Amino acid sequence: MVSSKYEIAKKRADEIDAEIIETLKTGKNFRVEAGAGSGKTYSFNKVIEWVEDNYWENLKMKKQSVACITYTNAGVNVIASRLRTDNFIKPMTIHSSAWELIGQFAQDLKRLVIELGLVPEGVTEKDFDKIQYTVGARYVENKII
Repeated sequence: MVSSKYEIAKKRADEIDAEIIETLKTGKNFRVEAGAGSGKTYSFNKVIEWVEDNYWENLKMKKQSVACITYTNAGVNVIASRLRTDNFIKPMTIHSSAWELIGQFAQDLKRLVIELGLVPEGVTEKDFDKIQYTVGARYVENKII
């Protein structure tokens, strides 16, 4: 009997998910690269369920978290909506995770922005209090560059 394309794809996806879980069991990270609509978020959620089932108590006790980085806010929202309450898994975009890492250097960044002349015309150092990562326009009126 010939399997449907869905059955073939599902079987392969399950094999890949099992590979990811085996990778996690060894303490290593993983990365998934695939095209839009290929099931990345679906796989993430299956793996996250496994992590929750197997690491919840240990990570919660140690106050550790797991970074779950995806490309889009839509992916973050789907993953976040499926997490247990009070979760140690932190879904975020690539941009927000990078900003979380460098955000502690906001004052140094402010100084460099000023020194390099990257402040919008007519804005002085006293016009803004901090530099904040946002998507879209700058918010000079809120004292944020």
